[in-house]
Parts: sequence; structure tokens; C-alpha cells
Amino acid sequence: MKDFKKKIVDKTVKYAEVKLQRVSTKAKNKIGIRTVLNILPRPVLNWMRIIEVYFFEVKVLFVKPRREGILQFDEETEEILKERHKKVLLIDDCIDTGYTLKIIRDFIINNYPGNEVRIAVATVSHHRPVIRPNYTLYNRVLLRFPWAYDVKHENKT
Repeated sequence: MKDFKKKIVDKTVKYAEVKLQRVSTKAKNKIGIRTVLNILPRPVLNWMRIIEVYFFEVKVLFVKPRREGILQFDEETEEILKERHKKVLLIDDCIDTGYTLKIIRDFIINNYPGNEVRIAVATVSHHRPVIRPNYTLYNRVLLRFPWAYDVKHENKT
């Protein structure tokens, strides 16, 4: 994988990570929710995730979601974006409300005009996200990624 990434960077593609989180993610880290979720049976975790999606759909009608983090790029990425006429692909695992990707896309459009910004995700869970991806594999499908809080970390013996 390391060699593959190097080959891409040596050509014309630049990879940069941006991290913005829901405020609730910080709270989940503090209370150690992973330990609790790991002991729950998978059907309960599925039910909780579905309820969470419906909760976000209702909540967004009344409260604009907040994100934490500093949105900035390294110097090399900034220089590339300043050149304009670049194709930018934002990639994420899932769009829940869509606010995170909207913030990032709008930041690029407003601060580095003249670039084409597209979005790709594995799935869209929210019924009406504030932003739609250009590319997606699934719509309203529950996918559990290895980094998700509700992933079962089963002992392998």
C-alpha cells in the first residue's frame, strides 16, 4: 500500500485528509461507548443505528448540526488548489446529514474558486441530506465500517 500511495503522489494526484467531527463524537469518546456497544448483540446494534438515522432526520429539522475541527490544508495542497482548474474529489464513508461534506465543499469553493469539486461516498443514510454525492454505491443501506463505534470487536482465538 505504501508503494501504491507513493506512485500516485509522484504523478498528478495529491491526497490530503480533512477531519471534522460531530460534537457528539467527542462525547462518545469520553464516556467509552465502544465498550458498551461491543457487548450488545448485533440485532440491537442494527436497531440502534437505524434509530440514530431517524433521530438525525428529525433533529436536522430543528437544529443545524455543529462540527468541531479546524478546516485547513497543508501548504502543498493549498498551492495546488490556488492554481485553479483542479479536479477535487471528496471521499467519505457515509453521508448522514451531509453537513460535514457541505462544509468542506463550500470551504474549497469559497476559498479556492475555479476548481471542480465532486463527492463520492459508499452510502447515504439520511433521507434528505443537505448535499448529494456525485457518486455513491448505496442509498439508505446500513454499512458498518471498521472504524465505526458500533463495530463488534470479536476475540479471535
